[in-house]
Amino acid sequence: MEEMQPIKDLKKIALMKDILSRGDFGERNVLLFSIGINTAYRISDLLHLKLSDVLEIYRQKVRVKSRLKMKEQKTEKNNSVIFTKKLQKDIWEYVLKEHAQAFQEQELNHYLFTSRKKNGGERPLSRQQGWYIISKAGKKAGLQHLGTHSMRKTFGYHLYNNGVGLEKTIIYTKRSSSEAKVLRKEFNSSVRKKYLKNITLDDNAIKEFKAAGLTDKTIEKMKHSVVPNGYEVHHKLPLDDSGTNDYGNLILIKTEPYHRVITNSQLAFSRNMKVGESVKVKFPMPEGNIYPK
Repeated sequence: MEEMQPIKDLKKIALMKDILSRGDFGERNVLLFSIGINTAYRISDLLHLKLSDVLEIYRQKVRVKSRLKMKEQKTEKNNSVIFTKKLQKDIWEYVLKEHAQAFQEQELNHYLFTSRKKNGGERPLSRQQGWYIISKAGKKAGLQHLGTHSMRKTFGYHLYNNGVGLEKTIIYTKRSSSEAKVLRKEFNSSVRKKYLKNITLDDNAIKEFKAAGLTDKTIEKMKHSVVPNGYEVHHKLPLDDSGTNDYGNLILIKTEPYHRVITNSQLAFSRNMKVGESVKVKFPMPEGNIYPK
């Protein structure tokens, strides 16, 4: 049996989207593929998504959720991943076009990816149909070794090759939510501000910031505890694990895609861990004062 491979070439991903966009159900097919390569969920799980999984009603208005939370059918684990801004926009445009009536009536109990077969009422796209659509586009794009798990592998491959390498093996021990909450509150109230002021006193850190593209104006704002636009102050070891608020455990990191994919990587294996439970994992651990450099 040939091994299934991720789609490594970004141009091939763009070509796949172009091919999938053609035809009466193009928007549906592109969104299915886009969610697949951005969340690492199995195609069988994606096909059973409902509007309520990606949309919510907030102050009597419908909006796209910031996270996708779902229970995986195969593992029965509850997992959560963060939507990119681009993916949120794609979902919004798709829903407005393909589910206009449900959107207007705020009726979210409809399948996101519906089958063209309407006999017997609304039904989701079947796993066989979904895989046929993706594999057919893959053949047209000249992709070899494309399999049912290729979308999931594509997520992992680009997580690694976006520079967020799964480089360090750690023993991840689940901390109690109450203890993590205390540390998070301390971080939000004072540590983040003090860290930003302190790091701008380090000449080597300033050189790193400038090499990464931060302007003098941005660095000056950091001296006043302002986080640069598009960045987060990130815990290298999560507070949910054994991470602390020590400055050595903090780094300035770009929100997209780096902070998002690291957070999704963490959630993927830690979501259902019990307090005190430990697991040996490879975890993204960027080095230095800013990432990417």
